[in-house]
This record gives sequence, C-alpha cells and structure tokens, in this order.
Amino acid sequence: MYQEPIFNVSCFPRKKKNNVIELQVFVSQHFFNNLNEDEQLGIIGHEIAHFLFDHFRFPAHDIINTPF
Repeated sequence: MYQEPIFNVSCFPRKKKNNVIELQVFVSQHFFNNLNEDEQLGIIGHEIAHFLFDHFRFPAHDIINTPF
C-alpha cells in the first residue's frame, strides 16, 4: 500500500533469488477508502489474472501502437 492522491492499482512480477516469480500488487490508500470489499476482490482478481495469463511478456506499448 502506498499514498497517492488518486485511486490506483498496479502489479509487477518479481523474480526471487531462487528463480521463483512472485506477483506484487500495489494499491493506493484510496483502494481501501473508496471501494467496498466486493470491488476490491474483483480488482485484485483482475490483477492476478494478468499474472496467470502471462500478460507481462507482451509489451503493452507495442500492442497499443500496432495498427490493425
């Protein structure tokens, strides 16, 4: 949890010393202040899904800027 003037949630994979990759989820204080428990669970589930579906190996910037 961290202080930020707006609601924000993000997640990042982190490789530990034993080469195990863990997911770190960062939430701003407003996550707890402004959302009920069901909303919090839905958002955390969404962040976990990014990790489970390996979305981190796709560079978002390249995907967004690729013409269809």
